[in-house]
Amino acid sequence: MRGFKFPALLLSIVVLFSCRTAPVQEELAETYYNLGNAYLDLERLDEAESAYARAIELKPKLHAAEYNLARVYLFNGSYKSAESLLNQLLEKDPQNGMVREMLAWTYIRTGRLDEAEELYHEVLKEDPANCNVRYNLALMAADRKEWREVHEMLIECVYLDRADGDILALLGRAERESGEGSGLGWLEEAADKKPQDMGIAAELADAYQEEGFFVEALEVYDRIIEAEEIETAVYLFEKAYIYYTALEEDEEGLSWLKDALEQGYKDTEGLAELLKAMGYRADTAYFAEIENVLKQYNLYDSVMESIQTQSESEGDGPSQ
Repeated sequence: MRGFKFPALLLSIVVLFSCRTAPVQEELAETYYNLGNAYLDLERLDEAESAYARAIELKPKLHAAEYNLARVYLFNGSYKSAESLLNQLLEKDPQNGMVREMLAWTYIRTGRLDEAEELYHEVLKEDPANCNVRYNLALMAADRKEWREVHEMLIECVYLDRADGDILALLGRAERESGEGSGLGWLEEAADKKPQDMGIAAELADAYQEEGFFVEALEVYDRIIEAEEIETAVYLFEKAYIYYTALEEDEEGLSWLKDALEQGYKDTEGLAELLKAMGYRADTAYFAEIENVLKQYNLYDSVMESIQTQSESEGDGPSQ
């Protein structure tokens, strides 16, 4: 599952509340506040925490600094401190959507998903255009495989022209999983918006393959392999699968299969599916070479066992 969207960083000190302090002290507090923002942007969490704490000391009602300090606590895993600080802020402003949104995110991090979902729905009721909240609610629905709810939650962001790559990718997945479409349109748009996101690229390539667009799938798999950002063995194998089964280019398929195994591919069920798709008992010129390669990596016996198990579960009876 892709990660939940984190609430926004406050850069302006007037977003949450307003207050007055002595001018010099207020200016110094704002300086520490801005310094904390800079440190947080650089992921220097200890220094950000110290800067925000000093800003609050100088200006106790600088609630924007408290809000960002809660972010620091969340980043460094101090969830109880974050929750306590956010609840203090809500006591001062019970309807503040940004604070409630971050508190819901805190509930997610501490495994209290029901509480998070309830709070997100409260935020969304007051701010229906909040697509961060819509996305997080959609992720929860996706985890329950409630794909229609995912679609209904996210399509509004498309209408609002607020759909980013993550939202579009999840829409594509919902369309595919529900059987209501290929999801390709959404996934292609998602990949255009986030061309460096190899997770989205992988979903797009898989969808291309499932829909029979094998050349397009190979192009995207190549991009994923070249990026070397995620485990490449799976995508090397997917290329082998396409060359063997769809394009019937056995020599090319064998080359990619060897690369996949060399990179650590060990999914015996996937290998069994490949052999079954090829017709593993047929007189295939490259079958003996595949056998040898699988034996070289000590996978042949387990792959053949997987084929037999799959055949029995499909009602074909044991292999002879």
